[in-house]
Amino acid sequence: MNFKNALLIISLAIYLPNTFAQKDMKNFCPLENGKIQKLMSENKYSLSEPSGGIKILADTNLEVYSIMKGMVIKLDTIGINNPFILIKQGEYIISYSQLEETYVNNGELVKRGQRIGKLYSSGGNKKSLYVEVWDSINKINPLDFIDCYQ
Repeated sequence: MNFKNALLIISLAIYLPNTFAQKDMKNFCPLENGKIQKLMSENKYSLSEPSGGIKILADTNLEVYSIMKGMVIKLDTIGINNPFILIKQGEYIISYSQLEETYVNNGELVKRGQRIGKLYSSGGNKKSLYVEVWDSINKINPLDFIDCYQ
């Protein structure tokens, strides 16, 4: 291993600790003036609707912001044209979906509050962001980590 690679690994270890404090994410919403539209369902595994996360209604700004620092581990689409972003911080993964555009790349380190994408906009429909939080394999209520208007 050369010196540059060792510095990169040390930098990533500092930037991406094994865990992060939930307090670092409190009082922050991934949408400016976002409002909770749908809470996480008690029936976390319903096949009829996504229920392991929350929907946050956009005000007028359609920009989506990361609620934590971390690394983009996946950019993909659901269906024909519904991009989503997965960001990992330690054992936690946050999924942001119902996007139109993404502003980040796989492997990119992002900061808390960094613009990561733009909500899908179609006609006069209300725009909403779907957010899920996972710790390894379990879904966690995103409201344990973020705070938007209810």
